[in-house]
Amino acid sequence: MWQVYGGHNDYPWYGRTYNIALEPFSSYPPAGVPNAIQNGSALILMPNQVIETELVAIAFEGEKPS
Repeated sequence: MWQVYGGHNDYPWYGRTYNIALEPFSSYPPAGVPNAIQNGSALILMPNQVIETELVAIAFEGEKPS
């Protein structure tokens, strides 16, 4: 998961963005491919191999704290 709450002040957004994202991963920890290879959790996909999963996300409307 990554987020830019309240806007990113640098190029190219200059405070005009407010976002959050969920980024699925298959290796642990989610700290880059070299780390996953080193700790043995990187997946090696064979030709035509398929990996399937389900992802459910729910957004809730909230109120800004006063």
